Amino acid sequence: MAWMYSPRGVFIDEHHLVVADSGNHRVLIWHGLPTADEQSADVVLGQPDGTTEGRAAGGRGPANGMNLPTGVLVHDGRLLVADAWHHRILVWNTIPEISSTPPDFVLGQPDDLSVNPNGAVPVRLRRCTGRSELRWWAHGCGLLTPATVGSSAGPAESRSPGGRRMSLSVNPTRPVERRTAAIGWPGELPVASRYRWP
Repeated sequence: MAWMYSPRGVFIDEHHLVVADSGNHRVLIWHGLPTADEQSADVVLGQPDGTTEGRAAGGRGPANGMNLPTGVLVHDGRLLVADAWHHRILVWNTIPEISSTPPDFVLGQPDDLSVNPNGAVPVRLRRCTGRSELRWWAHGCGLLTPATVGSSAGPAESRSPGGRRMSLSVNPTRPVERRTAAIGWPGELPVASRYRWP
């Protein structure tokens, strides 16, 4: 249990080393700091053992599995894991001493079996010109269109089922340049960091 594949998150203090072993869909915990190369972890979470690999506990399901964990934190004795592609935070009230210990509770989903994206909202375009394409995913949406500068149509506007309005404006400077989109809610200025796909 010392090998890793694409680890992305690390927490260390004087008592623990916790690693989000993202590519192996697990979290490794060392009680006490490792003192040698290839020292095995004391606990593995998200997989039934130290050799199984695969999303959702090697296909056994999300209740005790993970899908690309990317962040770990120990705070006030609790372990928190960002289980990125299951769209949730897993919380253990104490740092587990035994491998494959299920979390005490889940944030971001109604239960430990649910793994649906929470941020995607289908939208419909109210106005658009030319060939256009609306792409959306769990963290936002983007409008791609070949509209030209000076178009009288103005920005495309959409509304989610909940009534929140978004303005999607395309600002090309040359016909062959990639288009960019500005996305924002009323009263907010669009910020580039809000328009990122994970």
